Amino acid sequence: MREERQLQLRPIYPVRTPRLLLRPLGLDDVDALLAYRSRPDVCRYVPFNPLSREAVIDRLAGPWAATALTDEGQSLTLGIEVAETGKLVGEVMVFWRSREHCSGELGYAVNPDFAGRGYATEAARAALGLGFDELGLNADCTGSPPVSTNATRPR
Repeated sequence: MREERQLQLRPIYPVRTPRLLLRPLGLDDVDALLAYRSRPDVCRYVPFNPLSREAVIDRLAGPWAATALTDEGQSLTLGIEVAETGKLVGEVMVFWRSREHCSGELGYAVNPDFAGRGYATEAARAALGLGFDELGLNADCTGSPPVSTNATRPR
């Protein structure tokens, strides 16, 4: 019989990478989030519409307020901050899809003004590490429409 263990993800913040800090989002991030979350060209490739200031504030108080994953069906949204400058350039999301199948999903959104610098790749690797190492996921899927050349171009 397989031993059940209590799976959960409670990162110690900030999660550090060579150039980035992954951290919970807060009200101080509203303007940086609006800089790309309100743009139709960004929203074209992700499952959300352009957001207003009020909608960003609502999400910061709601789904983006989570700092841990304790059960399937939950998501964790972390800001991607450039350590050297302190600028928030995007966010990375970890979705816990199934406890039984140890599966999750990864998503990200990056301000196009900071695209092409490898920030999404670096943040995604760190987030995958959290999912695999801390939460015990053994399957992860990411998705982006094939027309999103920034998300699908070879590296």
